[in-house]
Amino acid sequence: MSGIGYRQMGYFLRGEMSLPEAVEILKRDTKRYAKRQMTWFKRDQRIVWIDGLDERNAEELAREFLD
Repeated sequence: MSGIGYRQMGYFLRGEMSLPEAVEILKRDTKRYAKRQMTWFKRDQRIVWIDGLDERNAEELAREFLD
């Protein structure tokens, strides 16, 4: 029950905040979590970032990783 959204919906269900307030806080917390993840990933030099639209390059990198 520690995932994003549980706390916010708990506040709403207990009447501690309105649904729009809970949704706004949920959105804010989700964006903050994603930003922390990206910061963490960018520090890991082993990660190879690829353009998601470049399917051929992505497939080649995946094959190299699996071999």
